Amino acid sequence: MKRILCLVLCALMLCPMFAGCSKELVGDGAVFEAYVASETFCFDPTYATVDDNSAQYLSLIFEGLTKIDEDGKLRYALLDHYKYTQDKLRNEYKLTLYMKETKWSDASSVTADDLLFSWKRLLSPDVSASAASLLYDIKNARAAKNAECSIDDVGIASVDTHTLEVTFEHDIDVDAFLRTCASIQLVPLRENVVSRNELTMENWAKRYATLSVNGPFCVRGLDYVANTVTLQRNNHYYRVEDDAINLYVNPYKIVINFTKVEGDEAKGEDLQAQLDRFLNGESLFIGDLPIAQRAAYVSKGELTETLSTMSLLVNCSNELLSSKDVRQALSLAIDRKALADKIVFAEPATGLINNKVFDATSKSTFRSVGGNLINVNADTAAAGAKAKSGAFTLTYKNTEEFRTVAEYLKGAWEAVGFTVTLNPVMSESYKRNIDDQDFTFFNDVLDTKVKSGDYEVALVDFSMISPEAFAVLAQFAHGFTGNECDVENDWAITAHVSGFNSEAYNAAIEAAFAEKDHAKRTALLHDAEKLLLDEMPIIPLLFNKSFYMYSSELDDISHDFFGNVQLKDAEYGNYVEETEADSVVQ
Repeated sequence: MKRILCLVLCALMLCPMFAGCSKELVGDGAVFEAYVASETFCFDPTYATVDDNSAQYLSLIFEGLTKIDEDGKLRYALLDHYKYTQDKLRNEYKLTLYMKETKWSDASSVTADDLLFSWKRLLSPDVSASAASLLYDIKNARAAKNAECSIDDVGIASVDTHTLEVTFEHDIDVDAFLRTCASIQLVPLRENVVSRNELTMENWAKRYATLSVNGPFCVRGLDYVANTVTLQRNNHYYRVEDDAINLYVNPYKIVINFTKVEGDEAKGEDLQAQLDRFLNGESLFIGDLPIAQRAAYVSKGELTETLSTMSLLVNCSNELLSSKDVRQALSLAIDRKALADKIVFAEPATGLINNKVFDATSKSTFRSVGGNLINVNADTAAAGAKAKSGAFTLTYKNTEEFRTVAEYLKGAWEAVGFTVTLNPVMSESYKRNIDDQDFTFFNDVLDTKVKSGDYEVALVDFSMISPEAFAVLAQFAHGFTGNECDVENDWAITAHVSGFNSEAYNAAIEAAFAEKDHAKRTALLHDAEKLLLDEMPIIPLLFNKSFYMYSSELDDISHDFFGNVQLKDAEYGNYVEETEADSVVQ
């Protein structure tokens, strides 16, 4: 699913559309309904790497040191200022990060210790985190992740309440590191919240009552039975006691309704019903459209690229799929141009790294420098020559967009001799008793299967993680995957979940990592991407895009560089603050 976040529709359409738009008026601010993105089942930033929907929600409830705006410009968020010092004689390179004062949604202060915990958690050898290599330029970071030294040896320290000191292995490109800090995986987390709740359930971030967040909104309602999520203003977001309640965040509440396909909820949300709610004024914002309606609406909004590539992860441990020729055949059989035309909100992928990732500097992109590495048209003759007769299963999230892609792929692959079984999945529930209370939790089945390697071919939205290419490509190399070490095998380093392990590719990433000059490292990463797309443990399909649309009664809605909608400044044009008399009547 691609989020659809939006420009105002043309005046002729809007006049009848929103004349009767309902709104709830409360003293704290406006409340409105919106369909921001498909439902998500876990709000842990560490693991948001294969689902654009999760990244969208996380961008509204967490905030890191920096942001990158829609024009690609670096903006300070939690970061107030920094100081970088170099002592080349002693080989010491330190970046001191001075943080602004703000609070968590429960009114406790956001501190340097929260960043320290979050970053060290990412680097812990007993935590699987594919984004870990974002931090590998930090002293001892890679060694700690691979259980070669203590996590306490990593060059990250909290100097005081709001100051974090980072020591690097070598001289760094500070701008590139600060851009990396915009990654959702590097936001602060509270150790007492995460650690306490992970003792009682698998993941602290599946129950909104245990969530403590530092972004503009917090989760104040999460009901998978009623299919609703409620986001509420975080009143402590950079605000001090005398500030106006809406100084930093305008909306009071945003109610998200997940209307399911009637009679077949396994198919996920009913996007036509969502569009109908939007057109009749029940909802002021819509975050996706049914595929059949996309061409009709594409000219009525703004199409923007996201920082993800729809891709196929291929399990190289599978007997059939272990053959590079077979993986190449799967790619050659795909007409990416035809697929992009079906989806509308996408363009054919010409590499794994998409058009938004920076090259050596933010003035050029990795893709424009690296050029096209994939033919967007199908070559069925070449595919047929490389294909072998055999069967495999394609697993994907059961949304309309992924179903459309999966059904196309099945036809294309069976045309060159493969037998394909489609395996659509959504969520599965399980119960836990916590403090003598029964709770129902949900797992995203696709996410679970991908992270455990329990798939043959999996269709995912593959996140670029950050605007820099290294961490995206490095995760396929031995020693850079970010997977937890094998405790039962003397903390051995484990392979990528796909089972891919190429000596040539490992050497290419090692060479890039060893190169400390940022521009030269980027040049080596271009060579690494070519190797990866020759081996094809991941098959890029489409560069994802989002298209946004919202009511004329809303204003000041934007998106960030990653393609995530930003709602904290949203103005509800017809909102009138509730008076005391109004409150009594209601």
